[in-house]
Amino acid sequence: MNENENNNIEYSNFEQSNKKDDIYTHEEKDKIRPYRKYQILITILLISFVLLIYLIYSLNSELTFLAKKNNNLNQQNYKIIQRIKHAKILSDIIEVNYKTFYNLDKLPNIEIIKTLSEFYILNNFIKDEQQQKEEKKYYDIHYLMCYKASVNGDNASSFRDLCEFLSPLIFLIETTDGFRFGAYTSSFLDNKRNSFINDPYSFIFSFDTKKKYKVIKSEEAVFDVKDNFPTFGVNDIVIKGGFLSNKNSFSEFPHHYEKDKKALGDYQLTGGMKFFQIKEMEILVPIIDFR
Repeated sequence: MNENENNNIEYSNFEQSNKKDDIYTHEEKDKIRPYRKYQILITILLISFVLLIYLIYSLNSELTFLAKKNNNLNQQNYKIIQRIKHAKILSDIIEVNYKTFYNLDKLPNIEIIKTLSEFYILNNFIKDEQQQKEEKKYYDIHYLMCYKASVNGDNASSFRDLCEFLSPLIFLIETTDGFRFGAYTSSFLDNKRNSFINDPYSFIFSFDTKKKYKVIKSEEAVFDVKDNFPTFGVNDIVIKGGFLSNKNSFSEFPHHYEKDKKALGDYQLTGGMKFFQIKEMEILVPIIDFR
């Protein structure tokens, strides 16, 4: 046998060997394919399961959030209803009390507020503070008068008897020089306190400038002076007994309340004069009806 024949035989054997390997590989592949199909199916099922768990978790979280939100809304609605009931009950009690003992009407004759536009200004001042405090937007304001100097006298004891423990309170002051200003506190007064009241909603206002001056140092917003009228801030507004016949009351505004940027110096409420005589002082209780 020559060399060429040997090479042909070896090549033929090699070719047959390769064909066998190819046939073996295809057989193995045919055996593996079903398992791969199962693997793909299992993978798809696992992914679907994970997505289902995620959707269930998301839905549960959303339902929990909605439930909490609904619960909070129910609680807020309950609080609003309670406030309405409380405001109406308080209004009725005060009205009966005033008509019976003080002979004052629910719609008092307020002399210091001269025009309807000034009523509108005062309403807006109060609504701004109440919206911050109560986070409610829609309500009406009715005024009750708990004290009038020309009717009840200019001594602190009369004021204490008539206005203590009522809140909020609005002080309206008109001086003999014609200046008109006032102050608002959301807290009640107590003759046993004799200390500062922390009232972040307190403010001073002026009908002459038509501006409101918010409290800056709320922890010293109002000083509840025992057996006296309250002081707003530290000498921002100081009311002394017998004010209808003396000039002992004074104002060093601004101290603990915002400054009027267009005005210069102290005594801005009283035209540059520190001491003043009060012609009339009226104290109102705003009754707020929430809607």
